[in-house]
Amino acid sequence: MRFFEKLRRSLDAAISSFLVALFSLMLSLSALQIGLRYLFGTAIPWVDPAARNLVLWVGLLGAVLATGQTKHFRLDALTRILGPRSRAILDSLSELFAGGVCVFLVSASVQFITVGLDVGETAFLGIPVWVTAIIVPVGFGLMALQFALRFVDGIWKLRGPTSVKE
Repeated sequence: MRFFEKLRRSLDAAISSFLVALFSLMLSLSALQIGLRYLFGTAIPWVDPAARNLVLWVGLLGAVLATGQTKHFRLDALTRILGPRSRAILDSLSELFAGGVCVFLVSASVQFITVGLDVGETAFLGIPVWVTAIIVPVGFGLMALQFALRFVDGIWKLRGPTSVKE
């Protein structure tokens, strides 16, 4: 299953690069806005909404990275008392369940964007509000992909020649 591992690592690398760029932009815009306010008593009107939207993007992309690196929130109480094979099965089922929840959230967020947002509304600088909100279904979609890749990898390890033994 080297393919899935390579795909996960490539996805993590691309998201990390994009995340660093967005975080740097968010930090720079915020510092610029603070400097303009305190030094010159003025501000750029679109910077505050842009920074708010960048917080959402950075947060969700950070969640995607945490999911990909298995550093997301998990309930591990039961896995501590199980044997290796039972733990691997439970982990795979957990990945499947979490991926299913993410797919549901993708569906709900797409419905929110298509039905709940005004098509002509702009967020800042003429950027449509749906463009800023698209990170929600994309983020949950990427998390679902991460969970699916780990689920397939876990099942593959259970079935393969180097499967986990009790």
